[in-house]
Amino acid sequence: TGGKVTRLTHEQSQDVRPSWSRDGRWIYFGSNRTGRYEVWKVPSTGGAALQVTRQGGREALESADGKFLYFSKGGEGSGLWKMPVDGKDAVKILEEPRQGYWDVNERGIYFLAYSTGAIKFHDLDNNRTTDIMTVEGEVPWGIPGFSVSPDGRQILLSLMDRFEK
Repeated sequence: TGGKVTRLTHEQSQDVRPSWSRDGRWIYFGSNRTGRYEVWKVPSTGGAALQVTRQGGREALESADGKFLYFSKGGEGSGLWKMPVDGKDAVKILEEPRQGYWDVNERGIYFLAYSTGAIKFHDLDNNRTTDIMTVEGEVPWGIPGFSVSPDGRQILLSLMDRFEK
């Protein structure tokens, strides 16, 4: 409906890839304000940011039930990690997701595999990963573009048709 724009971060750092918490109360984002990228969260109404990860993190999405946070650490091949939203004990759950090219819904994690260029699905109930399709075309580095429809039936993916200088 429009309205006043509210600035949420004020640090002299790079704050990147924001995402909403499932309840709408928090905004997660990656920030290098500690000297390396970590995941932070700030109240969606504004206020002080709180550091969430301590061993690296750049982009994060909450699980559909709001109990877990999935995040990547930023480097290609750094994998995808999972931790409770209270910030305890992160564990690596997948090696393959390409930074900026993954999404989470109630069924699982959809992602573009870094090594093969295949879109895959990781089922959270049975811990199995299956191939969905191979991507035809060049995926642009550094410009994330991947989103799964709420019903899980369609995937939006940015591809590069051509590059001109």
